[in-house]
Amino acid sequence: MFLLLFFINGRLFAQLTKTSVVKAPKEFYTLKSAIDSTYGYIINNPIKVKVKDSLSTQKMIYDLCFWFVTLDGENLLLIQSDTKYIQKSKSKKRNTRAEIIPIEEFMLQTEHSSKPITLYFDTNTEDEIQIPIGLKIDTTTHTIPTYRNFKRIR
Repeated sequence: MFLLLFFINGRLFAQLTKTSVVKAPKEFYTLKSAIDSTYGYIINNPIKVKVKDSLSTQKMIYDLCFWFVTLDGENLLLIQSDTKYIQKSKSKKRNTRAEIIPIEEFMLQTEHSSKPITLYFDTNTEDEIQIPIGLKIDTTTHTIPTYRNFKRIR
């Protein structure tokens, strides 16, 4: 068990937490490695992760970022996320409007490197998810806190 103390709007809260042991989702174990070295690393070749709804899609992206590790087994830490926009034309005809597509950008960093790894995710296109070159899925278990019982103490 852990005791977390934190401030929200200048008020002190305490939270008692328990821990859970988790493993990567089963569908992650069957993911194949990408062949293209730019897959996921450049904005024009993002990882396509559209699933049933936007909440599930966002959860899938965060799960992937959590379970991706380097080939050496180093964990990746989320530094920053942002939404970028790219323009894709629907056809090659002259007077057609280009489609604006939001792309999610996630900057990750290993514990022992100061150079960030930037991954791009397309949440509007459904395709087979692949693992970018240089990364793999972590197959070990993790102990994470489960949050419960917020109590205001001051």
